[in-house]
Amino acid sequence: MSRTVQIAVGILALLAAGALFAPWLAPHDPAQIVLENAFAPPSLSHPFGTDDLGRDLFSRALYAGRISFSVGIVAVGISVAIGILLGALAGVSGGLIDIAIMRLVDLMLCIPSFFLILAVIAFL
Repeated sequence: MSRTVQIAVGILALLAAGALFAPWLAPHDPAQIVLENAFAPPSLSHPFGTDDLGRDLFSRALYAGRISFSVGIVAVGISVAIGILLGALAGVSGGLIDIAIMRLVDLMLCIPSFFLILAVIAFL
């Protein structure tokens, strides 16, 4: 494994560990509002500083990592499930169903995702 990959895996493992152990690593409650600490600069008690409501940004970042990882895992899980279902359906049935599924996949691959997202947002 190359050195760059090792560093990337190490950083990802560090972020995942921070998100996993957020309740024990967070120095403050991420939802606690302390108006006296609003916009405090980084310090030993608040490593990333505080926001406009005096909430600790480091604690909020740790807990936000949990949500980000959860969303990523669910999104990949849904994509894998749909891919397995469509692949199995195309493989078992063959014929016209296989051709239709393959053309649908080709269509999805040829449309840039950015423009697809813009179209969905405009539609909604």
